[in-house]
Amino acid sequence: LRSEMVDAKAHRYVGEYKQALATTKSIAKRAQAIDYRPIQAESLVLLGDLLERTGDAEAGEKATRQGALAAIAGRHPAVAARAWTNLVWLLGTERSKFDKAREAADHARAAIESMGGNDTISADLLGYEATALESEGKYKEARERYERALALTRTLHGREHPRVSMVLNNMGGLLRQMGQM
Repeated sequence: LRSEMVDAKAHRYVGEYKQALATTKSIAKRAQAIDYRPIQAESLVLLGDLLERTGDAEAGEKATRQGALAAIAGRHPAVAARAWTNLVWLLGTERSKFDKAREAADHARAAIESMGGNDTISADLLGYEATALESEGKYKEARERYERALALTRTLHGREHPRVSMVLNNMGGLLRQMGQM
C-alpha cells in the first residue's frame, strides 16, 4: 500500500487529481480492511485533499477529519498535524467555516507540539491560517501570518525555493486587496 501511496502522491503533485483520487480511494478501502491505523490515516488525509481538489469540499472535510482521528488512534502525530493543517485551509478558505478553521489550527498546533515541532508543517499552517483570515476579511492578522510563514519558509528552503514564491504570491494578493500594492 505504501508504494501505491507514493504513486498516488506523485500523480497529485503533477496535477493528475482524478488518477490520484481513484488510486487513493482503493488504498483507503484496503487500509480499512487490514485495520492498520497509520496507513488508514495517511490514505484518508490524501483522499480528503484530492476530494477537495476535485470539487467535493464536503467529502474532503469528512475524509480529512477521519484521517486526523485515525492518526491520533495510530499514534502518528505528523499525519495528525498535516490533517488538522489541511483542515484549516479547507474550512477557512473553501467552506467559509472560520470558527471551525480556528479550532483546526489549535488542533494542528497541539499535534505539532506533541511531535516536538515540525517547521515544514508549521510554515504551511501559518500560510493556511493567513489565507483563511484573508477570506474572513481579517487582513491585518492575515498579513502577520503571511510574514511569519514567509520568514519560516525562507529559513527552511532558502530565498529561491518555489514554496517561498507561493507565500509571496499569496501575500501579494492580500496586499492588493488591502490597496497596498
